[in-house]
Amino acid sequence: MNKITGNEPAMPSAICCNENGIFSSEDCNSAYKGLTIRQQFAMAAMSARIIADAILSAHVDSPIAPSETLAKLADMDDDALINELNKSAI
Repeated sequence: MNKITGNEPAMPSAICCNENGIFSSEDCNSAYKGLTIRQQFAMAAMSARIIADAILSAHVDSPIAPSETLAKLADMDDDALINELNKSAI
């Protein structure tokens, strides 16, 4: 498995892959406008943090964290996930 930077498309189309099915920026046409892996991970992390924060505030009577805080935490989460995935990359 190759290491990822997070800037690769999260769901590349077939035109973005070489003959081995591996994403290659040289093979990808500029029409691809989807999310990157980093953006996809951040979206999932932020969604989970929003849900967890809402549940916590409903049960503990604590204020909901500002969206800027949740966004920064989600960004840290996506970087941590990419780093962990790269530890097992060959």
